[in-house]
Amino acid sequence: MGADTGQRDLKPREPSFSELSSHSYLITWSAAGKSALVSGVVTGLVIFATGLLHYAAQHPAEVPFIDPAALEVQTQLSFGVLGLWLLLGLVSLAAARGRFNDSALFLHAP
Repeated sequence: MGADTGQRDLKPREPSFSELSSHSYLITWSAAGKSALVSGVVTGLVIFATGLLHYAAQHPAEVPFIDPAALEVQTQLSFGVLGLWLLLGLVSLAAARGRFNDSALFLHAP
């Protein structure tokens, strides 16, 4: 009979909410994962801003101080920026799941 050393095979546990919100947990993420997180947050904000611009274009009486021609240009630019953030987010997710997980590109992208 072998001596019991008191050591057991411990399974890695899932991080708790407090550990997820701590900065030390985010430090261990890959650069592509961090880029995907930032892209997701910024994409949500750009969607909100684009929605406000679209609402303002549909209801010009609500915002008489904005020139409709300038509002049209802003809305088009906002859709372009939204597309770029979505593209960056998709590339970040693909890289985080693939072999380009620690690519130096994502250290500077967002």
